[in-house]
This record gives sequence, structure tokens and C-alpha cells, in this order.
Amino acid sequence: MLLPLFLFFSCSKDSPEPRHAVYHWESTYQLSPKEEQWLERHAIERIYLRLFDIDWDESLGQPIPVGPLQVPDSLPRTVRELVPVFFLTNRSFAQLPESGIDTLVARMIRKTKTKLGADLGAPLVKEWQFDCDWTEETRERYFQFLQAMDRELKKEGIVLSATIRLHQVKYHQKTGVPPVDRGMLMFYNMSDVADPETSNSILDLGAAKNYYYNFDSYPLPLDLALPLFRWGVVFREGKMVRLINGLGPEALRDESRFVFRDSAHVELQKSTYLDGYYLYEGDEIRLEWVSAAMLRSAVRDLNRALPRQPEWVCFYHLAPETIKQFADDDLEAIWNDLDR
Repeated sequence: MLLPLFLFFSCSKDSPEPRHAVYHWESTYQLSPKEEQWLERHAIERIYLRLFDIDWDESLGQPIPVGPLQVPDSLPRTVRELVPVFFLTNRSFAQLPESGIDTLVARMIRKTKTKLGADLGAPLVKEWQFDCDWTEETRERYFQFLQAMDRELKKEGIVLSATIRLHQVKYHQKTGVPPVDRGMLMFYNMSDVADPETSNSILDLGAAKNYYYNFDSYPLPLDLALPLFRWGVVFREGKMVRLINGLGPEALRDESRFVFRDSAHVELQKSTYLDGYYLYEGDEIRLEWVSAAMLRSAVRDLNRALPRQPEWVCFYHLAPETIKQFADDDLEAIWNDLDR
């Protein structure tokens, strides 16, 4: 019988203090003075920086880089390290033949080195991270890709990490463990965002407790990513049609267009543009967010579930609304709760 690990384990008190990091997932790397000050105040040592995505191009018949990061700024002086992050679509690995793996690896390395050198001034880089929510269909090819990437990057002393979801820990004997040096446990997006009955898909602590199993037998050391983001989920005739990132209640105060049914559910009174999207009368928006209290509850659960402290605790993600939404003291309390 499986028993939740929080009945047996707690993070080792002899572990060193977790180090502070943050994700940057915007399309342009151009930090405001307030964001740079935020990095300094919170002793952020690493930025996990999305450089580009990999997606399948039907016309070319191969995976290609898309959505490259625009970099008008240099790395803030307060940040010691940068970790380039790459989001890879499942359809890329569903279509990619084994013979195409080495070509993809070589192209990604070449493009990344160019971007790191020309755009970012050759920052300190010790790790590359890959983000792919692989399936049973794509696992073999994705893992082959990681092995090929590892062979090349090990020549330069660079370690690999991969994003890990809760279900991939609990069921790791079925889902497999990526052939990398470290994992980043993504402690968010736990419930079905497309289900109209979901309350908060970003952080659902009740759902999370169903996955606190097998951390003791998981073979990779795990760092931890916690959510600081919010969004609006738009439904039309009961079906999800889009996400609006960063959406909060302050953008929906026009009562001629929006009516709040409760603090998290809004109905459109007439068709209108919102954040560049055209929405229709009768559409519904479910607002989802996290609070400091929710995150501290999550950390208390994780302290009981994880057999050891993460080396890196990373907030997802750095954005103007993050700085406005969360007080410095609240964020420090969350980090301190993990340092026991």
C-alpha cells in the first residue's frame, strides 16, 4: 500500500540554505529598475531564462526554434548565474526521427552559444534546462535527445536539468526519469485548467496531496519552482477558449462590460477587447491567482513531503505584476519557511 511520504520524511535540517532564483518567461529581456532592485533585495543568484522554444514545422518537416527571446539588456550585475531554458513541444518528438536528434542538438547548441555570447555578454552558465511535459508516446525520443545533448554539454562541464511534474514523481516507474543531472519540481498547474468546475488550476493544495508519494525513491535531486503568476481563463459556452496571462480584477472594473458573480468569476455584458483579445457577450472569465498564505501552506506541506531540501528555490516568474502583488516580507517568509 502506498502511504504519503509526509508521514515519514521531512527535509534534512543539515541541508544548506536553499539558494534564491527566479524564472524569466517574457518575450523580451528588458528589466525595469524596479525589477533589478527586486533581484538585489531578494539575493537572486540565478535567472532561469527562456531563450527559445522548439516546435515542429510542417512545411520544413523538422523541429525549429520559435519565439526567440529579444535581449536589449545585459544581465543584471547582482545575478551570478544564468540558466538557459528551452520549452520543447511534444509534437516535435512525436514527429522527430531518431536520425534527426544529433542535428537538432547541434543547431540548438549553436544558436544558444550565439545568443549567450552576442546578446547576453557571455554570462556564467553552469546548467541548461529543458521543459517538456513528455508522454508515453514521446518519452523515448525526448530521452534520446537529452542523452545526446548531455554528451555534448558534458564536454564543456555543463549539467542538464529537466522540469518535473508531480505525477512524474509519483508514477516515475511508469513515466520514466529523464537522463539528466537534476530535476526542477514545478509545483503548480495541478488541476485541469479547461474544466469549468476547477477553482484554481495554478495552486490546488488538495490535488497536490494526492501526489506526495515516492519522493524518497526518485533518483534525481530536485530543485523547487513555486508560482507567483496569475491569469484569466476565458470560457465560451462552457469551453475554454484562451488564457490571458497576468489578468487581475483591476482590469475588469468597468461594470458596463464586466459583472463579477463572485471574486473569481466574471461575465461579459457585451463584446469587447481585453488585453488584445476580442471577447464576446456571455463569455465567462475565471480569475486564478496565488497568495502568500497559499504559498506558505504549500511550503509547509513540501517540508513534510521532501526527503531533503532543494538546493535552489525558484519563483515563476519575474514580471511587473509580481513585484506589485507580493510584498518583500511575504516572499522572504516563504524562502525562510523552506530553510529549516
